[in-house]
Amino acid sequence: MPAPPGPTSMEVEGSLRPHAALPEVPLPEGGLRRVIVWFRRDLRLADNPALVAALRMAPEVLPVYIWVPEEEGQFQPGRCSRWWLAASLKALDADLRALGSRLLAYRSPDSRALLCRLARELGAGAVLFNHLYDPISMVRDNEVKAGLAAAGVHCQSFNAEILREPWEVLAPGGKPFTCFDGFWGAHCGLPYPPPPPLPLPAALPPLPRGIEATELAQLGIMTPEEEMSNAQLEFHWQPGSAGAHRLLDDFVRGGRLKAFDHDRAKTDRQSTSRLSPHVHYGEISARHIYYVAKHAELEWARGGGGGGTSVADFLRQLGYREYSRYLSFHFPFTHERSLLEHLRAVPWRFDQRLFKAWRQGRTGYPLVDAAMRELWGTGWMHNRMRVVAASFLVKNLLLPWQWGLKHYWDALLDADLESDALGWQYVAGCMADAHEFSYMIDQPTEAKRFDPDGRYVRRWLPVLARLPAKWIHQPWLAPESVLADAGVELGVNYPWPVMEVEESAAALKAADAVVQACLVRGGEAGAGGEVAAPPPAGPFRPATDAEPAEAERLFMENYRHSVMAGSALPPIVDRAEGLGESEDVSSNVVLGANAAAARAAFSSAPAATTITGALSAAPAAARQAAAAAAAAAQQQQQAQTQEVQQPQRVPEQSQQVAQQPQQAQQAIVSMAGWRQLQTTPIGGSLPAAGSGPPGSGDGTGHATATGLHSTGVGVVPSLPLSGGGESPQGQVPQGMRPPLPHHAAQQVVEAAAHKQALLRRAAANEGQQGSNSPASGRMDEGEQQAQWPPELTLEPQQGHKRQRQASPPPPG
Repeated sequence: MPAPPGPTSMEVEGSLRPHAALPEVPLPEGGLRRVIVWFRRDLRLADNPALVAALRMAPEVLPVYIWVPEEEGQFQPGRCSRWWLAASLKALDADLRALGSRLLAYRSPDSRALLCRLARELGAGAVLFNHLYDPISMVRDNEVKAGLAAAGVHCQSFNAEILREPWEVLAPGGKPFTCFDGFWGAHCGLPYPPPPPLPLPAALPPLPRGIEATELAQLGIMTPEEEMSNAQLEFHWQPGSAGAHRLLDDFVRGGRLKAFDHDRAKTDRQSTSRLSPHVHYGEISARHIYYVAKHAELEWARGGGGGGTSVADFLRQLGYREYSRYLSFHFPFTHERSLLEHLRAVPWRFDQRLFKAWRQGRTGYPLVDAAMRELWGTGWMHNRMRVVAASFLVKNLLLPWQWGLKHYWDALLDADLESDALGWQYVAGCMADAHEFSYMIDQPTEAKRFDPDGRYVRRWLPVLARLPAKWIHQPWLAPESVLADAGVELGVNYPWPVMEVEESAAALKAADAVVQACLVRGGEAGAGGEVAAPPPAGPFRPATDAEPAEAERLFMENYRHSVMAGSALPPIVDRAEGLGESEDVSSNVVLGANAAAARAAFSSAPAATTITGALSAAPAAARQAAAAAAAAAQQQQQAQTQEVQQPQRVPEQSQQVAQQPQQAQQAIVSMAGWRQLQTTPIGGSLPAAGSGPPGSGDGTGHATATGLHSTGVGVVPSLPLSGGGESPQGQVPQGMRPPLPHHAAQQVVEAAAHKQALLRRAAANEGQQGSNSPASGRMDEGEQQAQWPPELTLEPQQGHKRQRQASPPPPG
């Protein structure tokens, strides 16, 4: 029986809104002498409502910026984003000085305490700022207003972020929209246009003497190492309002806006506006962009030159940004949990090795790898490439979309929590108007559609630059002679696909079956386009379920069902018992051999209020499985150490593999292949310490973490985001296995042994293809056990090419 609908978002989250009822300090009758303007993500002077209001309110205006990363929780700005912030603050200070003032910058762990102290010490009677709509900022804004009101200081916030306030656009009945088309139609159909942008002040009053502040260079936004690694960004970007207006003018007058409707999907050229980092930090307002586009449309219509469709498409992209703020305001948990409640029970694979391969661009799918390499080098990706890479992570690898969201946040130059959360929810099928969760993008078809000539791949994957366009997006299908002529050796200088498309489709289908089973039992929340959103849970406030016991019972039931259905959740059980920490793929075989005992112990345990309680209720079988897996992993590590110390014995070991059982053979083959993936440079050498990908052990430490954090789909371990190699101090990060020595001769021998072992496996399985083939719809019970949990496939079997050509592509 479906659970009764809970309180709406408006009823539960009223205290989170920036305009909640708070005590307000009235302005004195005689007026104010000084006013503080608190700059945050509105680093501009034109169209800044808080600045204009301050100039009308008092003769002295104090522009203040506070660097307080501690208040951002786990969403502190990444390396590239902090580079942009530092450069944008310098540009804002230069603009203020040009008008007769300057920026007062401070470093503090508590913005509310600092604003109260500044108001008291500087004699400011009011603090004005432009409010934001991400959940962390909404909570902080209310706390700041309450703290200033208690101190007797007038505080007021304004809208400088979006075209219309979230409460202006509502569905019939006063409820928020949960479909973009409905929202955008109502947004554009309002009888009044968005407010026009405010003009740039002609001059600013000079600052009083004796006010002390911190120099921008002393704020500590970047470390010296980060400044060196970010130096290349200066050649591609110009942060600041001047750069934003110049970029918009070039986009409109250079013809790219007029051709936006048919050129925006092309990845091999600058077909988009590239304004997103400027808009994120408020260097140019959405209102200014809106009216510039509308003015261009009017000019083209008068001249009979068309362009109306392109302007509508461009403004629709701006509408998605509006919609992201709209959803964040009405449903503040969207960066952590699915809007559709039944998709919170997806049995994700929590596999950090697959996640590492995706981050480093080593998946074996060229378009995905090229996109991730571009993200490494520039902090930027074309919008379509972001969708392709995100879809591969969620649908092909079945990894939690929250992991991808966090990595995008750490690595993107224009990282934006509201927009990124909206995009990842769409990709994962968590929105009412998104594709079904079972929908999977056909990667080869998508690659030929958006990069038909392979120019994008050749630019970011030089190792594949000599491949013909016919094979560049599917090098595993290319003949050996073509690969040899292009200098490509799969498994050596470019990896095999980490997972077959057919394997990914089967795993996605199984996960969707679990989700649909949960939907049948619990009912779909928000049927008919409306979502009954639960209270948020995340870094900004604890969970506040109305019925915690019932919620815990449903979660336990869904979890147990997904375990018995053969989902990817058993690794969580392993981590709870101290397993699952090994970086070696070969340990997965050992865990797979003992996973049945652990699942049986868990499913037969009596009901408990927590997962830990369920495990402790049946400790014997689980601990026996843990002890067996630990012993096997230790034996595997010893064998691996002997192999490294005696590389000349690799051929003998490969001969012994043929005589061992198939399961042990898979373990050694997987270990050898994964060592190649870990130690083999792609198109050159591994990046030096401190120059790795953002958020992947680049020496900054801003993306590394230990312990656990809540993501709304259960407790997910935070990731050791190591980019490979040693840390700048020469020590291996905690929790990571030391990298193995790399020898070219040994690598060639292992690759040959790897290939021969796989050929023997294919020949042995060829006779069983009729009865155990996926096409026949039947599979032996023992084979099902051997294939669970899913392994990281490093090299296909011999029939790979024939099967790939014969199988129909997924819907796309």
